[in-house]
Amino acid sequence: MPASALSYGEERKVGIARALALEPRYLLLDEPAAGMAAAEVEDLRAAIVRVRTAYSCGILVVEHNMGLIFALCDQIHVLGSGKTLAVGAPDEISANTKVREAYLGVSESASA
Repeated sequence: MPASALSYGEERKVGIARALALEPRYLLLDEPAAGMAAAEVEDLRAAIVRVRTAYSCGILVVEHNMGLIFALCDQIHVLGSGKTLAVGAPDEISANTKVREAYLGVSESASA
């Protein structure tokens, strides 16, 4: 089937497959979920998990979809205005005040 006949999410997965054909040591995914519907994001997450399991390469994901990041990553490095806001496991990141204010839209004064 020609790539032009694929859905947007399937096109993204073909791009990942093309990169894997080169047998990389590391795979960088820059905004892989941008413009995707929720179901496509879940399919993408599952595909990335399969890649992580099947290939011995590191995966770095740059993404603003925090739901995808929390579901996918073991370790998260959060940047804001080019500076590190936090580094840690998903539960540490979701509890971090600076991250919550910058990316999750929750301020400490609003939750008090």
